[in-house]
Amino acid sequence: MYGACALLCAIGLFFIVMSYGASRAGGSGVPFTGAVFIAAGFLLTPLKWLALLALIDPGFLMITLMIKDNIDYKKAVPLFDKAFSDGGYQKREPDKDLTLDITVPLINETLSRALVTDCVMIYYIPRMFFAVVADDSGRYILLYRQKDTEIKALPFDEDNTLTVSDLVYKGKPAPVTFEIKNRSDS
Repeated sequence: MYGACALLCAIGLFFIVMSYGASRAGGSGVPFTGAVFIAAGFLLTPLKWLALLALIDPGFLMITLMIKDNIDYKKAVPLFDKAFSDGGYQKREPDKDLTLDITVPLINETLSRALVTDCVMIYYIPRMFFAVVADDSGRYILLYRQKDTEIKALPFDEDNTLTVSDLVYKGKPAPVTFEIKNRSDS
């Protein structure tokens, strides 16, 4: 019984180490797999309380971060709704022909998503809440907020490109470029 416990715990520890390594490299690893093996291993022994060691799996930390993100998002949405109404931005239907490309040189990443106006979104590196809106003339404007700062508004230029340069990630400047493109150009 202790041999099976040792084997299952070794496998679980392997998955936990791999998950921590993946999280340091910017990935997610295999959350909860190590926890399952460790819990199963100790539940086979008379020392069942040691199954609580499964809580060292980083998947449990991810759950707490997801709950925190959800709470932060629910706090940010009313602030953005107020900014939408105060700015008098027009409601627009999603445009299936346009995409929003987000480029972060600090982490060498470009994310492309459908352009949806009047919708609050979250970006994680650097962590910020943002929304793209349109004014009465149809010009696009980026509303964004980092941490507990006020919501700022920046208009896109004639090429529908905008760089936000005042963002910070882990104490370093983290400029982000937003570009609205036609899907056919992507």
